[in-house]
Amino acid sequence: MMDEYNRLLGFQQTLEKETTDKIEFIGLSVDETIKKCLFNGMSKRADKLKSDFKVPDKRYETESSRVAPHVGLLMTTTTIQVLVPKATHVYYHPGL
Repeated sequence: MMDEYNRLLGFQQTLEKETTDKIEFIGLSVDETIKKCLFNGMSKRADKLKSDFKVPDKRYETESSRVAPHVGLLMTTTTIQVLVPKATHVYYHPGL
């Protein structure tokens, strides 16, 4: 158990270095770390966590589906930008 914890901690430290300490990973569970990787566009890292820690496909897919609605969000240090698909027509019906 401690060996797995130490491996996870090492992986999380590497992730924080890769993101120049802008994203905190240390102290998260494997599932939370995967979710944060997916949310921040680090899908290859999430896949590596999945294989290294033998996360079942179903659980991985569940985490992926929870993140999917939020993938359009780009977070920066000062603002949050939301990417919205361009609508071709917008109709407003006051009586509906």
